[in-house]
Amino acid sequence: TLSPCWRGAPPSRRRSLYTKFHGHTEWVTDVSHTPDGRVLSAGMDGKLCLWNASGPPRCAELLGHTGSVSRLAVSSTGQHAVSTSYDKTVRVWAVG
Repeated sequence: TLSPCWRGAPPSRRRSLYTKFHGHTEWVTDVSHTPDGRVLSAGMDGKLCLWNASGPPRCAELLGHTGSVSRLAVSSTGQHAVSTSYDKTVRVWAVG
């Protein structure tokens, strides 16, 4: 089962997902949250970033798409994510 972006009240903490120093190098196209508080973002740069739940922003890059990532979803367990891209591929990622 894939979860929506969030359930209940939206998160109260803001994070920058698009900077010159970390994260995406192009616009962010989609965002989802894991049950443990991490953030997964997709971008026009063709990568996904798995952001830590606390501390300074840190992006674990998930690479594999050759085109912009259009959508992503995280499983209800937070163990897997699915992404789709304009390169006409669907990828399943182990993020747990």
